[in-house]
Amino acid sequence: MFERLLEPITIGSLTLKNRIIMPAIANGLSDFGSVSQRLIDFYVARAEGGVGMIISQSLFVIDLKSDSKADIPFEIEEVSIDDLRRLSGSIKTAGARAGIQLVHMGNQGMAGFFGGELVAPSPIPCLIFNEKPKELTIEEIGELVDQHSEAAQKAKDGGFDMVEIHGAHGYLVSEFLSKYSNKRKDQYGGNPENMTRFACEIISGIRKRLGPDFTLGIRINGADFIPGGTTIEDTKAMAPYLEEAGVDYISVSGGVYGSERATVSPMMEPRGMFMNLAKEIKKVVNVPVITAGRINDPVLAEEILEKGWADIIGMGRPLIADPKLPIKLKEGDIRNIRKCIACNQGCIDRIDKIILPGKDDGEDSSLTCMVNPRVGKESILTDKPATKRKRVLIAGGGPAGMEAARIAAKRGHDVTLMEKEDRLGGQFNLAVRIPLKEEIREEIDYLTYQMERLKIDVLLGKEANLNTIQELSPDVVIVATGARPITPDFSDERIKAITAWDVLDSKEEPGENILIVGGGSVGLETAHFLAKKGKNVIVVEQFNRFAADMGPISRFYLRTRLKELRVTLMKNTNFLGINGQGAIVEKDTQESTIPNVDTIVWAVGSVSKNSLVDELKGHPYEVFIIGDANKPRDALFAIEEGHKAALNI
Repeated sequence: MFERLLEPITIGSLTLKNRIIMPAIANGLSDFGSVSQRLIDFYVARAEGGVGMIISQSLFVIDLKSDSKADIPFEIEEVSIDDLRRLSGSIKTAGARAGIQLVHMGNQGMAGFFGGELVAPSPIPCLIFNEKPKELTIEEIGELVDQHSEAAQKAKDGGFDMVEIHGAHGYLVSEFLSKYSNKRKDQYGGNPENMTRFACEIISGIRKRLGPDFTLGIRINGADFIPGGTTIEDTKAMAPYLEEAGVDYISVSGGVYGSERATVSPMMEPRGMFMNLAKEIKKVVNVPVITAGRINDPVLAEEILEKGWADIIGMGRPLIADPKLPIKLKEGDIRNIRKCIACNQGCIDRIDKIILPGKDDGEDSSLTCMVNPRVGKESILTDKPATKRKRVLIAGGGPAGMEAARIAAKRGHDVTLMEKEDRLGGQFNLAVRIPLKEEIREEIDYLTYQMERLKIDVLLGKEANLNTIQELSPDVVIVATGARPITPDFSDERIKAITAWDVLDSKEEPGENILIVGGGSVGLETAHFLAKKGKNVIVVEQFNRFAADMGPISRFYLRTRLKELRVTLMKNTNFLGINGQGAIVEKDTQESTIPNVDTIVWAVGSVSKNSLVDELKGHPYEVFIIGDANKPRDALFAIEEGHKAALNI
């Protein structure tokens, strides 16, 4: 079925067993300058899962001179060749080709963080950090060319099969290729030949040092998606120069820090968001072209290859979500693939805590995944067969409960899942109603399929209580009964007051002029849902920040759409009540009335539903409490708790 995706391909002197690669991804799984066993385990799991090639997290080409111990990519002066050999050797032994990416951050960073001066082709700050970089001299450019060659040599000595120059996403090489950041009037700016000169000199320098047979690629932006930045027509004019300089492939991506379209995009972007950029580059070069960006569906990946839009598919987050994706394709059971849904909760949202100013909260910032709790813990969270088969009752069929059921059944336990509603999925069934979040359905479908595949006894429309549990006489009860929305003590016949959950579940129909109280993710997503229906929506939030519980990328996308839909957002504002004219609010100690409000929608949080725990006290059951029944949080924690609870039975 996936003949093109699974067929071999040769890039340079390197033959890949299939056309799926894992691009370089920041992951935070090693301390500064080291290769940890966690990192090796992470990559080995993907290599054993059947991917054709893994491009390791980046190798900085300069000494950062930083005292920071942040989990950032490898740094040339810190990482040893022996460590690199351990990593590359482990990947190759596990069945995949091993590559590594070379990077210089350019203006995208903070001088204090990196312990040195920011440099760029022109003294133009990046959109996020806004620190003015030093403009590179001709001599300094030559030194950087040599440093790329030295880093490539270290990668080769470290056992890697190939290196990739990072010329995308607004880093230094990308800055030379962009009209936004390159305003030079010398031989390194002004026209396509000059703007590619730095990249071409790096390519030529590596070729001269490592020879014609060592595989070398480059990743570039098809478009920057910022005003005045590189467009696809610009890139089409530059790509042939890169090919002529000697690259064996061109990987096409898009976006920079702060761009309109994010490099690591949320589910609000369509699948295959950069494939049209790759399609255009294919028209002007003869070397293989790689595309990536929200390609989580193998059917789409196969279609891209069949149409000739690209030659190789980069799957980063999809292989984080399911390391065995390639093997499962060969087996033909695509329903058994756990797809990335681009929630970003466990990947870029966590990594952003390292690099964005003021975001480090002291919590673990290494890579994980909402749908795969084993990321970064591959050697710790394993499906060891149960030492004693037990009867396990799961109370609740949301994501936490279904994940617990899945793992318990895989370990050999006799599992029954009891759900009081007539459907599985819990709060995910509300989330799929939100515009551009329909892809959450993929996780509901996957977990539902696992109930069928693992022959788990699912009892829908039956509430777990002491009587129904005693009927089944389990050894273990896992309480995954979720949460309920907080409903403030408010009643006034002049206005309708309902919860966001009831709105999303279509249990209540709001009026036309709506005030949402609570500006967290639930409040803003409910505003999106209602505004798309043509409602007039105002959101009030008592604190200084909207959607503080969302990652920065998803929040940016959502805020942009709310602005387009003319939703009014009022922060530092409290709802006080209503009068004959509308809703009374207070901002900065000043009261005012929002006129014509006919519906109040509560989005002020939730509380656990765990009364079952008290019912079970004094009875001979081993009890676990997971997900929102334990403490209301996001789905990442819920699924992780379900996973771990089942491993502890």
